[in-house]
Amino acid sequence: MLWYFLSKLNRNDGRAPLHHALIALCATPVLSWAAQPPSQETLDRSEQESLEQFRRFEGWQDELNERFLNEPDIFLDTPQIPLAEEPEEDAGPCFPITEVRLVSDEYDRFQWLEKNLNDALPPDNCIGADGINRMMTEAQNEVIGAGFVTSRVVAEAQDMNSGVLSLTLLPGYVEDVRFVDGVPRRATYWNALTMRPGDLLNLRHIEQALENFKRVPSVDVNIDIEPGEEPGYSDLVIQWSQGDPLRVTETLDNSGSESNGIYQAGVTINYDPYWAFNDLFYLSYTQSIVFDHDDRGSQGVNGHYSIPYGYWLLSFNGGISENFQMIDGAIEAYKYGGVNSNQSVKLERTLFRNDRNKLSGHLSVQARQSSNYINDVEIEVQRRRSSSLEAAVNHQLFMGPATVSSGLTYKLGLMAFGAIEDPEVARGDGVENPQWVTMNTGYRRPFQWLNQNWNIDSQIKAQANITQLIPRDQFSIGSAYSVRGFNGGFSGESGFYWRNDLAWVVPAWPYLPGRGHQLTLGLDAGTIFAEEQYLAGSSLALKGQLWGLSYENSLSFPLLSPESLETEGAIVRFQISKSF
Repeated sequence: MLWYFLSKLNRNDGRAPLHHALIALCATPVLSWAAQPPSQETLDRSEQESLEQFRRFEGWQDELNERFLNEPDIFLDTPQIPLAEEPEEDAGPCFPITEVRLVSDEYDRFQWLEKNLNDALPPDNCIGADGINRMMTEAQNEVIGAGFVTSRVVAEAQDMNSGVLSLTLLPGYVEDVRFVDGVPRRATYWNALTMRPGDLLNLRHIEQALENFKRVPSVDVNIDIEPGEEPGYSDLVIQWSQGDPLRVTETLDNSGSESNGIYQAGVTINYDPYWAFNDLFYLSYTQSIVFDHDDRGSQGVNGHYSIPYGYWLLSFNGGISENFQMIDGAIEAYKYGGVNSNQSVKLERTLFRNDRNKLSGHLSVQARQSSNYINDVEIEVQRRRSSSLEAAVNHQLFMGPATVSSGLTYKLGLMAFGAIEDPEVARGDGVENPQWVTMNTGYRRPFQWLNQNWNIDSQIKAQANITQLIPRDQFSIGSAYSVRGFNGGFSGESGFYWRNDLAWVVPAWPYLPGRGHQLTLGLDAGTIFAEEQYLAGSSLALKGQLWGLSYENSLSFPLLSPESLETEGAIVRFQISKSF
């Protein structure tokens, strides 16, 4: 539904501005017809402005998803059984064990345990009673560490002189899944849980279920394991409660451009649907404060919906933005406007997880549309309709309080979903099916130093082209979303940037108003490879909550850039938001 609505807002004839769909939210001034055709210089300038607005629009969408999509990472503790001390050589008689054999109704699921036990046999193959007990404890800890917290390893009576030690694994199963008494009937777990009655009970599945539940910000949930009626079976008992499912966030910032309006006001509505399918929905609208003026303005809307199913997550995202400004032509000033829109569908799956790692992958299809106008007349040579396929794999490694993340994404341009050939392709400056790869890696860790709490966050993002790329698919540096300290920089087919933040968590001093204050020092660098264009910048930011408002203010500076690039000195950014 969201895909259909947003895709229809920008028809191929280019005459469906955003106010037709948002008439209840904002009125758009009527543009006048031109009497004099624009010069080529005006067209080139307008196309560059359109590209900058397009990048700003997609950066805004990424910022919304990062802020309003809750993606918890849950790893439950698995208590280990203390190991007995290593037995002494003369601790008693030993048995010539040459093989450890695992006996279980779920043998195929636990062959790895049998292999590990045989690999751990001592070289002399002589094991006493204490050594056998230690081996059983190690086996039990391995089973628990793999998530099978209700499965047990025991040793049945046997002839120890046979040379074979038989260990029996008693698997633990799920007998029943239920909510505690008093939970509203609309609460559901069918798409959150990955286990059903009769399945092996595994803590990794419970962690995944908790992540599916807790991705909804208004929901508080806990899952207890209780003994079942049958030996070896356990019940999963879910405690579920929900606060206010409707949340509204108002924002004011200066993230816009001089050409379309620096100051932006926005409102985001988050609604956790009543039917409690553990799904998420938000709709966000923003507009420049000067939108009703005659010389410039911008507005945009973005929507998101996602729903999990076990280890799967299906999400829909779409947005549209409209902007206009006055551009001086050779004879007269022209009112230049543009409409950018996109829609995407993504199917994501958790491929593997254990007590320290999480591996996921996704497939995504995206469509993008763009139209530009001068005095309400579409510039047909600047009309763009494109689509792409994206395949990605992402890995997270959790090392105590630290998290190391990495990802690799392959993108392929498609001539589908109404796509048309880009103007650059006809000129020989692009290809019909472009291909490129993006890579990212990051490190985050809270720590203590000088009796203070700190956070470090380091992120690297890079792009490498496989084919020739048009400007809209190129990698760019020099903005609040890449290398800070610049309002525009460079773009090219391949490049990278490295962002680093060191944050000091300001203590809650008695006379300091507000709470959650954090002072952050940032240092960034980036380059475009083929052009040998480079940037480095720094920032100082303060964020927190004060008088019922959330704020984030920053001051960024350019540190290093080519002489050919004009810089503005210090750049001041602010954002104030109120949630209720």
